[in-house]
Amino acid sequence: RFEGDTLRIPYFSNRRLDETLPGIRRAVVVVHGTLRNAHAYFHAIEAAAAEVPGADTTSLLVAPQFLTEADVAADTLPDDHLFWAYMGWRQGDQSLSTVAHPRPARISSFAVIDTILLRLAQNLPDLEKIVISGHSAGGQFVNRYAAGNPVHDQLTGAWGLEVQYLFSNPSAYLYLDERRWVPGSAWSFAPPSPEQVAFCPGYDLYKYGLNDLNEYMDIGTATLRAQYSSRRVACLLGGNDNDPNSGYLEKNCEAMLQGETRLQRGLLYRRHLIDTFGMEILANH
Repeated sequence: RFEGDTLRIPYFSNRRLDETLPGIRRAVVVVHGTLRNAHAYFHAIEAAAAEVPGADTTSLLVAPQFLTEADVAADTLPDDHLFWAYMGWRQGDQSLSTVAHPRPARISSFAVIDTILLRLAQNLPDLEKIVISGHSAGGQFVNRYAAGNPVHDQLTGAWGLEVQYLFSNPSAYLYLDERRWVPGSAWSFAPPSPEQVAFCPGYDLYKYGLNDLNEYMDIGTATLRAQYSSRRVACLLGGNDNDPNSGYLEKNCEAMLQGETRLQRGLLYRRHLIDTFGMEILANH
């Protein structure tokens, strides 16, 4: 519920989220990719849990489904079901309300995960660890959510939970200062040249940087940097994910300033974090 209104999104899970469930020690929340195929992501982590003895009975798995207006229209869903812009859900933007599909309230897609995590903490008395994971567009989601969410400290403090963020092969990252890799260098970072900025003036705007943040993320750049650097974050990269023409790879100028392929962008982002925070960040990342 949000300010008196009931708001809904679909989700796939091996348990109901509104029940008290003793014996669950680990919860995994997985965020789908561009195709919004939450069912496929749920079945993937379900299959992974089945490979670990006992994990299928001690783990709660949940894959929320972030809808677009086309999804709502196709499924003729009631008007309490939230939906987002095609690019909006992956960066924590507010849900939408249109003339064709009015909604009683609008909230961030990141706030949906806040609600899920807090409900897990409240309803799972034996819970020890939460993993928030995502691949591709879901990886973009988790990368930004790790920096901006306000519930992490509540989960680790009030409930004593271990919280980890795990994302793989996102098409673009949230850079934490205005510097980008200097092509041709080993690992040098500097502000883009005036010519590059003139060609790509939005390179450091959110979702690529910390300028012009959306409502959820607008908590101050110092707070975003501090939160992201202090939290447990792991990034997985595919060694063969090196095709600059790969489908769904963002090829706009903002993304291209982060590298040419998913693999290069991920390796450069790791070096960006070291360049920004020093080698000590590797204790958490």
